[in-house]
Amino acid sequence: MTHKGAITLETEWLILRQSEDVDLPALYEIMHKPEVMYAWEHGFSLEETREWLNHQITHFQLGGFGYMVVLLKDTDTLIGQAGLHNTEIEGQLVTEIGYICGSM
Repeated sequence: MTHKGAITLETEWLILRQSEDVDLPALYEIMHKPEVMYAWEHGFSLEETREWLNHQITHFQLGGFGYMVVLLKDTDTLIGQAGLHNTEIEGQLVTEIGYICGSM
């Protein structure tokens, strides 16, 4: 599968790259599961996943970093997202590291 997003990080088993619109179906397959999205206390609907993805794409475009999709290198299978993200906590902007990973 060819993606326009630049490979940002590559390991022996994984590729991390910027999120793209084409990632929506695979990301939804992970994010609709309540057991994956337990921190949000519910699985995401398709629309919530679309909003999440759009936010990640915009965050990366504006700030130069954000959650990236995580792909298994040998199969190009999307298994989650991981990365740095700015968020507001108690009125202060902080950078957090986070991840969302589904079962393989």
